[in-house]
Amino acid sequence: MAYHQTAAHDEDTTMADGRQKNGGKRSGAGRKPSLSPLASVRLRDPDLQAKLAAVTRHEREVSHDPTISQERLIGMLIEEAHREMVAFQSTTTPMIDSPRNQFSVANRPAVATMAYQLVITIEEVTPRIWRRLVVTSDTTLAQLHTYLQIAFEWGDYHLHEFRLHGNECDEAMTLDQLGVRHGDLFDYIYDFSDYWLHAIAIEDCTPMNPRARYPRCTGGAQPGPEEDSGGAYAYSQKLARSRRAKAAAKKRTNNAGGTSTAKKKRSTSVRTFSQATVNRRLAAFCAGDPFYAGA
Repeated sequence: MAYHQTAAHDEDTTMADGRQKNGGKRSGAGRKPSLSPLASVRLRDPDLQAKLAAVTRHEREVSHDPTISQERLIGMLIEEAHREMVAFQSTTTPMIDSPRNQFSVANRPAVATMAYQLVITIEEVTPRIWRRLVVTSDTTLAQLHTYLQIAFEWGDYHLHEFRLHGNECDEAMTLDQLGVRHGDLFDYIYDFSDYWLHAIAIEDCTPMNPRARYPRCTGGAQPGPEEDSGGAYAYSQKLARSRRAKAAAKKRTNNAGGTSTAKKKRSTSVRTFSQATVNRRLAAFCAGDPFYAGA
C-alpha cells in the first residue's frame, strides 16, 4: 500500500515533459539572499562595543559635529578603509617586503576625508568682494592659489604668498597639514605692488560628500578687480567715481522727464561675477585643461 502511494505521488509530481515538479516550485527557486546593506550594526562583544564607542567619540570630536550618527561614522570609516585599500593595491611593486613598496606606501598622500568651506574676502575694498569655495582637506596651498586666481578672475601675472599668524607658508603643505580648523583665519597676498590682501576664513569643516564635486564655488559677490588697477584704495576710489557718474546720469535723465531718446553707449568691458563660470573653469582646470580660463 505504501508502495502504491509513493508511486501515485511520483506520478502527481511528474510533469508532462518528464521533469519533476519539486513541490510545485522550479528547481533552484526560492528566496535569494539580500544584497542590501544592514539596517543596523549589532555587536555582542563588549570589547568591540567599547572600541566602537571610543572611535565614535574621537570622530565626533575631530569633525566638530556632536550630532553625527553612529551609522554614518561606520560608513565613513568603511569608505576610508576602502579608499586606502584601493590606493595600496594600485602600487606598482607587488612585493610588500621590498624597500620600494614600503617607501611608496609610507609616503602615499593621505586620503581626504574632510571638506573645508572657505570664505575669501578682498580687504579694504567697498563694496565687499568675496567668494565662498568648498575644497578638500588634502588641497595644497599651490592648488588653492590657482582656485583663487580662477575665483577672482586674476591672471596670475604677479607674485603671491600665503601667511598664517604673520609667517609665510610652504605651498607644498595641504590645508590639513597647515592645521587650520573651523573659525581660523589666514591670508593670501597677490601682487606685492598693488598688495591685494585676501582674508581666508574657515567657515565650516565637514565630512566629504562622495556625491559632491570638489572644488566648487557656492557663492560670491562683485567682480574681481582688474590686474594692475592700483590696489584696494585706488580701486575703491574708481568704484566710487563710477557710482557717482551713474547717479548723475540717472538724475539728468529724471530731470529731462525720461524722454531722452539718445542711444546709450554700451561698454564691452563690463565685468560681472558668475558662479557658473567659476565652477566651469574650476572643473576644466581639475580635468587638466590648460585653457581653463576660457571655459
